[in-house]
Amino acid sequence: MQSVKTSFDISSAGDQLEPGTYPARCRDWIDRGTVQPKNPEFKPQRRIQVRFEVNDGSEKPHYVSMFLTATFGQKSRLRLMLEAWRGRPYTPQDPPFQPKSILGRVALLNITINDNGYADISSVSPMPRGMPEPPPCIEAPIYWSFDEPDMGMFERLHEKTQEAITNSPEWQMLDSSVNVPKLGGQQQAAPSVEGQQITAGMKQAAAFDENAVPAAPATPDFDDDIPF
Repeated sequence: MQSVKTSFDISSAGDQLEPGTYPARCRDWIDRGTVQPKNPEFKPQRRIQVRFEVNDGSEKPHYVSMFLTATFGQKSRLRLMLEAWRGRPYTPQDPPFQPKSILGRVALLNITINDNGYADISSVSPMPRGMPEPPPCIEAPIYWSFDEPDMGMFERLHEKTQEAITNSPEWQMLDSSVNVPKLGGQQQAAPSVEGQQITAGMKQAAAFDENAVPAAPATPDFDDDIPF
């Protein structure tokens, strides 16, 4: 089973997580739009934040995120993470991946600490059979996507996340009919672009390669009913 190391995955509410394995639930799927990497030699990329809630009995739950490029090629980190989580590769016979299907789902996270002292998700795998599942998420999951802009969901995001999203070109393409909330007391501009529609980036990203690796048999030591 492949593991996927994230580029910069940040913890957490409450105390810092210690290295180890933790049962968790997927809390949020956040489409952050097109982002310019810090290294100017790299091209802008559509980025997705997948956020997990770890409730280890502390006073507050911990939150750890993966930041992934919104592509679904055979070697994309998003796809590798999902294949490791579900325990088998995708095939052309599988239905298209639906991001909402992972919200609230359980996973086993392997947590390491990076050089900056933050928690990294070094791998995501299915929960072993017999391991107690973590409790439900404290709050309802958040699903924010430019393909289905829900401003109620947007308002639940952290202010810094909102700011990053409003700096994306996808935000500028939102039709003025969308009720854009106020940030910092000022109305955020979302100009109308006549004749243009929001690019269905994630719908395209969810298309499967025709040369996908054949399905591996289900691993008997893990639950095999993950619906994604």
